[in-house]
Amino acid sequence: MIAIEWGFIRNSGPISKFDFKHFKDLPVWVFHNRDDDVVPFDKGKEPVDAAKAVGGSPRFTVHESGKHKMQLHKNLNPEVIDWMFSHSR
Repeated sequence: MIAIEWGFIRNSGPISKFDFKHFKDLPVWVFHNRDDDVVPFDKGKEPVDAAKAVGGSPRFTVHESGKHKMQLHKNLNPEVIDWMFSHSR
């Protein structure tokens, strides 16, 4: 799963209500811009930390700039594509 700013958490209530055990064995790669002015960096990092706390191992890529405009071309590179296709159910 590729997650951009994991922003779905933002308007969904406290992070504590989510069961991150569902992410434990799911390959997740999260991208976030540190200067995001819509989903603050610490709020974007919370679900990454929560997934790690239950034994998950999400990848977390942080870009220093870009505000809330996470451009697909910035992250959809050969490494990400190879990673996506290296996983199966």
